[in-house]
Amino acid sequence: MPAKRFPRPRAIEWLFLCGGLFLVHRYFWLMDDAFIYFRYIDNLLFLGLGLVFNQGEYVEGFSSPVWLLLLSGLRGAGLEYLLAVKLLAALAFAVFWYLLVLLDRRLAPGDSPTVNLPMAFMAFNYGILCYFSSGLEAPLVQVLAIVYALYVLRPGSLALEMPLALSPLVRHEMAGPLLIALLWGWKKSGRFPRRLALMAVAAVGSWLAFRVYYYADLFPNTFYVKDTTWYSQGLLFLHNTLAPYHGYVLIPLALFAGVVLNRRGALSHPTERLVMLALGAPVLLYVVRIGGDARHFRYLAFPFCLCACAAGGLAESFIARLSNLGQQRAAAVIVGSSMAVVSFSSFPPQVDKHPIHADARGGVVDNISDASYHRHWPLVAGFSTWSQELSPDRLRSLTRVAGGFRYDLRDPRGGCANFYRHIDSRAIQQIGFTQPLLARARVKAERPAHKAGLKPLRQDLVRIYRSAQHIGPGMYRAAVEKGNAPPWIVRNLERIEIIERKMFNRHEFLANLRLAFSFPGKIVP
Repeated sequence: MPAKRFPRPRAIEWLFLCGGLFLVHRYFWLMDDAFIYFRYIDNLLFLGLGLVFNQGEYVEGFSSPVWLLLLSGLRGAGLEYLLAVKLLAALAFAVFWYLLVLLDRRLAPGDSPTVNLPMAFMAFNYGILCYFSSGLEAPLVQVLAIVYALYVLRPGSLALEMPLALSPLVRHEMAGPLLIALLWGWKKSGRFPRRLALMAVAAVGSWLAFRVYYYADLFPNTFYVKDTTWYSQGLLFLHNTLAPYHGYVLIPLALFAGVVLNRRGALSHPTERLVMLALGAPVLLYVVRIGGDARHFRYLAFPFCLCACAAGGLAESFIARLSNLGQQRAAAVIVGSSMAVVSFSSFPPQVDKHPIHADARGGVVDNISDASYHRHWPLVAGFSTWSQELSPDRLRSLTRVAGGFRYDLRDPRGGCANFYRHIDSRAIQQIGFTQPLLARARVKAERPAHKAGLKPLRQDLVRIYRSAQHIGPGMYRAAVEKGNAPPWIVRNLERIEIIERKMFNRHEFLANLRLAFSFPGKIVP
């Protein structure tokens, strides 16, 4: 019997929804990088400075255009960021949950009680639930993983093609899965999926044209920060993702179950399950190459979720072989609840106790930290209080004073949260996400995307900014001519001036197109 288009969730799935929403709220946190988005959006909507981190500096220092647009819409409607992130977290989890209902009905035999093993595992998984909040684009990535899994089963669906077409604008590494999805859709239907390809070209091409026009570059500045090769750390990151959640046991067990069922002719969609795993492979390989992330789990959320999706229906297929309905129902409850308990009880080594406890504290293991650090960081934890200082009305009032607000360079401590708090001042972010010279500096990382060697370079830039007669084109050459520039600026001046022209471009498309295809290379301190 074919699956219903909009199947009704079963009782156990409703319980998973309630439990998951509670834990999404319990694990809520804001990552420091989220305040980069907040500053860009408020500069655009309320201060009239454009889509910039600093006035007049055209640098794309955010990773996800789609996430930025979503947050911009909610902020423009008058929501505080804390409420907007909480709303998006709950909404994304609810969508994620119902997509798993759809996936289960397509993978499980229709005559067996529901277990929904992927949902039982993911609705209580600490890593996944953490990243429905954070203020970053991770909830969209996790929802997209289920959309991709559904597309594998039903290529040609317009409702699935639209989010797939936007996926490279959620994170740039999603271009790899999109290409595989296009090839799979072509093989499955015998026709090239032109609609999906055209929508993807239109979406990505439009943003790329805007990026060239506005930022004079082909890639976001964050790409240059993370464009490195660190396989040993990437494998540590993979291990740190798999080990806490029993991946070394559950993955071989699921593969064994799949092989057994396939030999008995009881495994539905065996090829499609392999394609789901293949979709996650490009992201996994990219993440391993760049050394993973400084935060537990985040960059592997996409392949992790797809791997869980590929196990859908396995438990139901075994349970369907039991002799009577009573045994099947009992087995479904036992298997589903056991998986939920195992998943809930798992947490990474970065946390000293289960994160359900309010006093759980995080540290650094294998150069990787956890959300617990930011969950208890005073500046971020107190955001709900001090964010009132930056209400839309207060921000608009800054532009109404005579001559506009004073935009001096400040050197606030506390990272991006404090940079956002001082949005009426220029700021140089140490990590390099919003500063193109630091992003391209060839400095060894001690943690993924964290380079202590950038600190002295940043201080050199602070001195140049403060001594410059004007912030704009020619400021670095002027510093060299006046003897105010450090040796690394002098040595790299030719490359720096190319980057400077990008940064202070005049939005002339043809000139910016030439600049976009100028690749100055790494800056060697």
